[in-house]
Amino acid sequence: MSWVPRPLRVLGFRLGSAGAAWPVEPSDLWVHGASLGEVAAAGSLLSTLPPDDPRVYLTSGTPEGLERAELAGLGHGRGPGPLDRLSTRRLLRRLRPRALWLVESELWPGLLAAANDEDVPVGVVGARISDRSFRRYDSGLGRMWFAKLGERIERFATVDEVSASRLIRLGIPAERVRCCGRIKLPAAPDPGAEIARQLDRLVSGERPWIVGGCTHPGEEEALLCSGAWPLLLAPRHLERLREVEELVGRHGLNPVRISAAPSRLDREDVLLLDRVGLLAQVYTRARWTLVGGSVGGPRAHDLLEPVAGGSQLLAGPHLEHQADEARRLRAARLLVDFEGRIPDSPPPAFDPAGFMREFDGRPATLTWMRGGGLL
Repeated sequence: MSWVPRPLRVLGFRLGSAGAAWPVEPSDLWVHGASLGEVAAAGSLLSTLPPDDPRVYLTSGTPEGLERAELAGLGHGRGPGPLDRLSTRRLLRRLRPRALWLVESELWPGLLAAANDEDVPVGVVGARISDRSFRRYDSGLGRMWFAKLGERIERFATVDEVSASRLIRLGIPAERVRCCGRIKLPAAPDPGAEIARQLDRLVSGERPWIVGGCTHPGEEEALLCSGAWPLLLAPRHLERLREVEELVGRHGLNPVRISAAPSRLDREDVLLLDRVGLLAQVYTRARWTLVGGSVGGPRAHDLLEPVAGGSQLLAGPHLEHQADEARRLRAARLLVDFEGRIPDSPPPAFDPAGFMREFDGRPATLTWMRGGGLL
């Protein structure tokens, strides 16, 4: 079915939620995330709850999100998210949940109307309003729409103060909004993983590597021009590997795929990560990581993922949706604006686990939801 355009595949996936795959037994809580990222955030939040208490049913609006939920074993049941008001009401009548949680920004009017029809209270966890979304909604009609949302959503738990103030400005009553912090935190990677030991065999020394993590077009070029070595490039999309190899060659350097298990790395070699699921362990050997998407992409990938591995950050200007994290990382001297060169001075040592705790908004989010009868 790869020949079918993605919008039609997603539509078919959600239309398939007419009821055949839905549960018969009730659940205490229904959690819905739009796609892969929202499901991952939901999993991070739910991991702090006792097993099966409450009983959670999780849905996603995309096949990839549902696959992530199934692989992670999230909740006691999983299924595609309903597309319309009638289907949502049917699912609610089967689940009979105490509450519905929407993750980040899945604010579909039909879904909210169905929850209101069935007297199921709604909370939004990990809520974030980006600059772009705020500009789109900050109008007379937008504020009217958000004011209507405020009547159907009991509580918003936002990831930062900026999002909280924006929701209030858009018409959500202040007593329904609280800044709780992030609900999605990267897990601490294993510093003894085989990929990390492989990097140690190639280049000795404490954190010698410069890493381009989840890079987009233009970002590999910027790192190659900086003269960084030893350099590891991890393109965001593996189908770009051949393109990146050609780019490395045009710089007079040799691209070396890590799957080839090289026994040495010369000064003319650039290592390419051509396997998925290993980048978190790579960060445990990185001195500096250029955050993919921050220079040549639409927006930066998660700033905290390299930090969880103990790496300091280089970043371009596209940080608007993580402005609070960027501000705090700069204050701790863990983030430096990338201007085409690698800093000469060594970055400061820090405790990754302790730093992660400063961003952990999961306990506050659960307390806020529980206080509103949503847990």
